[in-house]
Amino acid sequence: MTHETSKTPMMMSQKIYCAHNMRHGYYRDTLEETLTRQVESFSFLRSVSDEPFTSTWFLRVKDRIRQSAMVMCLIGESTFIDNAVLWQLTVAYAMKKRVLGVVLHPEMMHIVPDVMVAQNSRIISLQDALIRYEPSTETGMSVS
Repeated sequence: MTHETSKTPMMMSQKIYCAHNMRHGYYRDTLEETLTRQVESFSFLRSVSDEPFTSTWFLRVKDRIRQSAMVMCLIGESTFIDNAVLWQLTVAYAMKKRVLGVVLHPEMMHIVPDVMVAQNSRIISLQDALIRYEPSTETGMSVS
């Protein structure tokens, strides 16, 4: 039996669940590709493709949020009224998950969901998310 001393807590996988409107799949995929390439310890949990609000969808989404170290919410033009995304955020907060908002088009002044404002969640731009992430043992993720 060999003992690996090179692995530190920061090298363990930090699973990310992405709450987003299905129309924003391209942005989710771009974030996953870029962040997992930049930070080896990041991994994204698969999106749930079931019809929203079916019993299967509820169970799968809750399970993925439970597995995650944090929930990243993509904020687009209608995120603030998207019931599926709002429900996912509510579950994430109930599970005491760290939630990070990523505004897809900062120049368009998208509205941040009220639940994220009430919880004082950190909000960053898509550009910042793509170029400035680094791991943090304290929070699971941080922006430098």
